[in-house]
Amino acid sequence: MTSPLLLVLAVFLAAPARAQHPLEPLSAAETVRAVAIAREAKGLPEGTFFPQVALKEPPKSEVLAWRAGKKASRRAGLVVYDRAANKMSEAVVDLAGGKLASWTERPGAQPNVMLAEFEKLPAAVKADARWRAAMKSADSTPRSCGSTCGPPAR
Repeated sequence: MTSPLLLVLAVFLAAPARAQHPLEPLSAAETVRAVAIAREAKGLPEGTFFPQVALKEPPKSEVLAWRAGKKASRRAGLVVYDRAANKMSEAVVDLAGGKLASWTERPGAQPNVMLAEFEKLPAAVKADARWRAAMKSADSTPRSCGSTCGPPAR
């Protein structure tokens, strides 16, 4: 059985190329392509996150010189996070050339918090013995932790 996600992805990737304004946001197909190029170029491990993939704006002179029907250079800026190694990097992908234009490691940097991390938060908090002890001393129970795991309202 084919995954609905794969069908949607196939539609985006099969969409005909059209001239875009240089400042138009990346399409879904361009986003997927940028991630694939970075993965391949750096041999990134499974589980690597891409918390940000966005248009890397071209120089102002290119934007001003652009005319409708003329193809603009397209580059994507990516934030890449290898959670297992706790390493964040920034990449620039040349979409027209299909290659990695730059890769910069950012030692000690962390990406923005991702939705997946918020979803894991309640279980992580409830599993911590210190939190359970604090709830017990506050006349509360671990069951009182809903989706936010915030302190009990007083």
